[in-house]
Amino acid sequence: MSAGGDLWRSTFTSKFDRDGMFDLVPPKVSTSADEAEEIVQELQAFWTFLQREFSPANAATCLKVLDEKAARELKKDAYERHPNT
Repeated sequence: MSAGGDLWRSTFTSKFDRDGMFDLVPPKVSTSADEAEEIVQELQAFWTFLQREFSPANAATCLKVLDEKAARELKKDAYERHPNT
C-alpha cells in the first residue's frame, strides 16, 4: 500500500461520528455559514465514491452522519465561530 493509503487508513479507521466531524472540520476550516449545505453534499459525494471504489469499513457510518442535521449543525457552528462571514 502507498504511503498515502497508509495515511488515509490511519486517519479514518477511528470511530467517525457527528461529534468527530465537528471536532475536525470547524477548527481547521474557515468558511461562510451559507456554505455548510454544499460542504456536507461534497462530503456525501466523497464518501459515496470511497464506498463504491474502496469499500472502507466506516463509509456507511460516515454517510449516515452526513445528513441534513449535519448541514444545520455545521452552519450554526460556522456562524458562531465567524459571525461576520
